[in-house]
Formats: sequence, structure tokens, C-alpha cells
Amino acid sequence: MGGTQWRSREANVLHYVDLTTDVMPGKGGAEMIREVATLSIKAGMRNDFESAFRHASSILEAARGYITHELHKCVEAADRYIVIVQWHSLKEHAVGFRHTVQYEQWNALLEAYYESPPQVEHYVQIPVHLK
Repeated sequence: MGGTQWRSREANVLHYVDLTTDVMPGKGGAEMIREVATLSIKAGMRNDFESAFRHASSILEAARGYITHELHKCVEAADRYIVIVQWHSLKEHAVGFRHTVQYEQWNALLEAYYESPPQVEHYVQIPVHLK
């Protein structure tokens, strides 16, 4: 498979994406992406995690390529959350943030709360409105 590989620290999985051209497979150019991370938090640590996440958010907001982010708590499983981060491109997230001191600071503030490594995937929007 062509392209550049990068390892997701959370899931310890190799991903193959052409980060040199910032093109997603099957796409014609760079696209805004949404990173979706599923987090399982240790029992009894939800409030502390949410407080730490608020503090860590300022690190994320200062990252190059960052657009916005949201934290959602699961209704059915109170210790499960998803984080949705919108980035200008996959490259700005996978290379521009993941390999910085800021990412290390972000991770250091939050990793103590994780029951298991976060599962991270990236999504592009599919237009659904007919016009």
C-alpha cells in the first residue's frame, strides 16, 4: 500500500495515509476532517476527567489546524465519552499536532483517567442535502 504510515498511540495501530500530499484515499484533495476518539474512563473518575479535559482543551485550541472540538458523555455507559475534533486536514492532526510538545502535554493531563487506550478514527463529511 502506498503512502506514509503513522502509528496511533491510543490504539497502537498502524494507519496508511499519504501525508505528504494530504490526500485521503479516493479523494481529489485535502479535506477538513473530524477526529472521533472513544474514551473509556476509570470508574469513579468522571468528574475529575471532565475537569482535566476542560483544562487540557486550551492546549488543543492552540494547535495548528485546529477548528473546534466537543466532548460527549454516553447516556448508556456513563464512563464512556467521545471527543470530536475538527481539523483543517488529516496531516495537520496526524503530523502537526501528534508530534508536538503540546500533544505530550495534552496526553499527560488525560491519560491517567483512561481505563483503556482511546480508539481514534478520522471521518470526512458526506453531503446529504439535495440542492
